[in-house]
Amino acid sequence: MTKRILAVILVFIMAASVLAGCGSKSLPENNSSSDSSQKDSDSTNDVVDHKIGVILYGKDDNMGAAVYSYLNHAAEVLGNVKLVWDLGAYDVDAQISSTQNLIAAGCEGILVLPMVDDTVQQMSDICEQSGVYFSLMFRDITDETIREAVYANEYFLGFVREDDKTVAKQMVKVLADSGVTNIGVQLMAAGNSLSIRNDGMYEGAEEYGIKVEAEFPVTSSGDVSGNNTYIQNTLDSYPDVNGIYLTTASIGLGEGAANLLSGIQNKGSVKLASFDVFDGMSDAFDNGVLACAAGGVNPDALFSFMVLYNAVDGVRLSDEVVELYQNFLLVTNSEECTIFEKYIGNTEYQVYTEDQIKSLAGRYNPEVTLKDYQDLMEQYSIEWLKENEH
Repeated sequence: MTKRILAVILVFIMAASVLAGCGSKSLPENNSSSDSSQKDSDSTNDVVDHKIGVILYGKDDNMGAAVYSYLNHAAEVLGNVKLVWDLGAYDVDAQISSTQNLIAAGCEGILVLPMVDDTVQQMSDICEQSGVYFSLMFRDITDETIREAVYANEYFLGFVREDDKTVAKQMVKVLADSGVTNIGVQLMAAGNSLSIRNDGMYEGAEEYGIKVEAEFPVTSSGDVSGNNTYIQNTLDSYPDVNGIYLTTASIGLGEGAANLLSGIQNKGSVKLASFDVFDGMSDAFDNGVLACAAGGVNPDALFSFMVLYNAVDGVRLSDEVVELYQNFLLVTNSEECTIFEKYIGNTEYQVYTEDQIKSLAGRYNPEVTLKDYQDLMEQYSIEWLKENEH
């Protein structure tokens, strides 16, 4: 039972990870189950053909705020859809209650960031019985039995999530290129959908000739001292370690690790690579401590929403379950960190233009295909953000 509780807590941490800004913020208070009364929660269209519900943990951190901004903007651009937001649902029971409430409110589709696979399984049954489409953002389904059952549901459209494995290998390559030969690694728990970050790291270590000397687990929410203790023990026990790989740096873990490594006797002799961006990254780069950080996956939500919107609007893009993968932004120096914050850490900036959003909608582009989605997603990079500033 203890292991199960810890696993659920860990999944929550990942769901609420602050991936959007060049700095992490505290999680929102669980003080609202519905946001439909707020001005920005609904599109401002005079004529509305469709309602789509969105279940999200909150909008008070950078990631939540970005998702809230992107989807409201897309709804306004599309012109015939109203968003009904349900914020603050953290566990299975709350997310299932949200699903039922949104269907009762007349939503024809639901977009969700699920905390665990059990949520998806129960949502699937409810949506199938109600004839309501649903899609996942930032997550897929890891449990094979649940996956098989949900994939058989004609109302399940699919998911869009980040390509963790590819960027994990890229992160290890950056470490290798910076002279790292031996690493200590923080591992995601087996069974968590983010454990693929472990797989990418191991493949990268083998390919680029780096030895994994020590492994330690992800600590609980915000346990910076616990994470730093693992890192310090690794450095004390394995003096050849000159790199640390974190599968998550969210909720203070990145800041803590960077501060620890900045304080060792030979500052810069141990390099850090982290999933998630965090406060103080520019200084960590300039101090020679940080080799790279992966983040910026917020636009996943827009593509998930557009797949859902098209189906609701009568233009289903595929008879098969949609599986799309968004690039991470791999930040490798302080200059890129500044660019990242300008475009991704700024919730007032829309990554995609009105024309690009309309190009993904069958209503405006009858020739649109899923390949158009993937092509646009594959262009996403630090350089692309600079070249496509608007």
